[in-house]
Formats: sequence, structure tokens, C-alpha cells
Amino acid sequence: MRTDVFTLSLLMVAGSPAVAMAQGCTEAEAALRAEAGVLGPMLTEITTITNEYNSKQQQINELYDYLYYYNYEITPSEQQEVMGLEADMAVLKGRYDALVVKAQPHDAKVTDLTKAYEVACTPNAKTTELLNEYDIVILPPQQ
Repeated sequence: MRTDVFTLSLLMVAGSPAVAMAQGCTEAEAALRAEAGVLGPMLTEITTITNEYNSKQQQINELYDYLYYYNYEITPSEQQEVMGLEADMAVLKGRYDALVVKAQPHDAKVTDLTKAYEVACTPNAKTTELLNEYDIVILPPQQ
């Protein structure tokens, strides 16, 4: 009878690391998903702001290119249009800067949680696929 208890104890101890690792992987994935769920929309908004800013800059450049090409002077209405575009760009720049500051801590957390997820879930970690669900792309290190 004593060996049965001893055998049972060994099986319980031997099974614990696998359960703990699976639980650790699940917790790591949940934490990463939660933080990616916060960061993803911020990055999408940053991209949208950047695109709007670049579009307004392109409009200004095209107007000045047109005026230069035909050697025209800028009219008051065109000057007003440029001033309006520049004002819009200033607002976009302010929104962009504020959002980048707000996103930076979340970016650092996602980076740390990504590493923890990969360690906890190896060899089954699907980091790229998971982050792509939240429109987050891992960029290669800059050299």
C-alpha cells in the first residue's frame, strides 16, 4: 500500500511542470492580448494621423509646384487655403505627439510581454500571428 501512495505522489509531481507551463503560457498570452488590445488601436490612430498629415503636406506641395511651374503668384484665396492646411497639420502634429507619448509605455509592455509569451509558450508560440490580430507588426532590429 505504501508504494501506491509513493507512485501516486511521483505522478502528481511529474505532471505539475506540464500543467504549470501550460497555465503560464495561457497567462502570458492573455496578458499579451490585453496589452496588444490597448496598443493596436493607438498604432492604427497614429498611422491614420500620419496619413492625413502627409496628405495635407502633399496638397501644399502640389499647389506650390503648380505655381512655380507656371510662374504664378499665389492668390489670397490660395494663401488662405495653405494657411488652413498648415493649421490642420499643426493640430494633427499635436495629436500625433500626444498619442506617441501615450503609446510608448504600452509599446514597452508589449515588447516585454512578447518575450515572456515566447519563453512561456515555446515551441508553440505564434507571436507574429497573435500581434497581427491587433495590427501590430514587429520590426526587425535597426543596424
